[in-house]
Amino acid sequence: MKSARLRRLYRNAVAPSLLPSEADFQYNWRMMAGAATAPIIRSDTLPELRRVLAKLPALREYLGDVLQVVLVLDACCVQSELRWRVGSRKNPAARTYLHEAMASSVVVAFAPIFLEVEIQKYISKIAEDEGVPVDRVHEEWNEFKVLIHFYEPAPSNQPGSSVDPKDMDYVQVLDQVNGDFIYTSDSDFLKMGARVMPSGLDRVLRDYARATTVILTIKLGSGFAMVVGGHVVYALAAFIADLIRKLPPILKVLLAACTTIALLHPDSRKRIIEFTHKVWRNVRVGFTSTLSSPAVRALVENASLAATSRKAVLDILPLKKGSPAIAFAHRVCQRAQGPLSHMQIAEQVKANGYVSRSRDFAPYLRRILRKDSRFSLTPEGLWTLRPDLTQF
Repeated sequence: MKSARLRRLYRNAVAPSLLPSEADFQYNWRMMAGAATAPIIRSDTLPELRRVLAKLPALREYLGDVLQVVLVLDACCVQSELRWRVGSRKNPAARTYLHEAMASSVVVAFAPIFLEVEIQKYISKIAEDEGVPVDRVHEEWNEFKVLIHFYEPAPSNQPGSSVDPKDMDYVQVLDQVNGDFIYTSDSDFLKMGARVMPSGLDRVLRDYARATTVILTIKLGSGFAMVVGGHVVYALAAFIADLIRKLPPILKVLLAACTTIALLHPDSRKRIIEFTHKVWRNVRVGFTSTLSSPAVRALVENASLAATSRKAVLDILPLKKGSPAIAFAHRVCQRAQGPLSHMQIAEQVKANGYVSRSRDFAPYLRRILRKDSRFSLTPEGLWTLRPDLTQF
């Protein structure tokens, strides 16, 4: 029921007729429904995980990067958020897709400074319409607005073409903070040619945040385990070698003789082999039972959801003005069905809007592809993205 309510809320907040449909994302919700609705680890921990990664650059290549989408919030959508929180929400812990994506830091939200004044102006009306005390609306607004970066755009010489002059401030904020989309239901933004967030992207971002938090937590833990485990094995081996080295010569000879006799004696050798087989059977049974456990199945679902939602986001994110050629090349390779030659990548980069000043763009592109660790060269001389760096 909660999921249906959230879908209805989004459809009311953002007119589907104005924006691309969810089908544009090529994102299979039914297959991932279980992982999307039952998070193992709250996505609120993702910001802390990002800080850990920032302090451990050695693990960054192993763990991959985490996407961030920059949105500019329109006042009408913020009002819809507040009305749902104080009027329709039954569970105080429930959150909209947008709110959870913001809390997880997958969405970085900006707004013009005047939006705060605009919301304050409507708080009394929201309280009256929803039948709640004004203090309740203030409380919800104060909790939500801490996730918003308020920004005063620099004056622009471009004449405003919108019906509402305030709309131009949103567009200027989007441009000046190098944002991705405006989160709005106002059709005037589309008339202005502004990048409006596609319908359904908030849910994709929420699911990406949840699944990525789980996978990143597991991978970070296993990374520490490998590092710590490696140190423990090395220390144990060094301790044993040092202990043997300190033995008197006669004891070293006796130890070597006992080991040789144990290996050569048929009965001793048989017991050693049986013991080794028994240990291996136990390890194999434990490994098989672990793979069949619900936790591992949930982990596999989250890994699939993280990859699917990441691709859906990358497929729709715009390449912003001033983006370097390597960013266009990265996008081309992400969307490609297989490896490409540097000539093919160069052609598609230009077709996607990149303007090059280089007379020999294809050789230049090949040089920067070689320097970027995200790309790998196949034995056939074609370029593709490294699979271990595209998991999140």
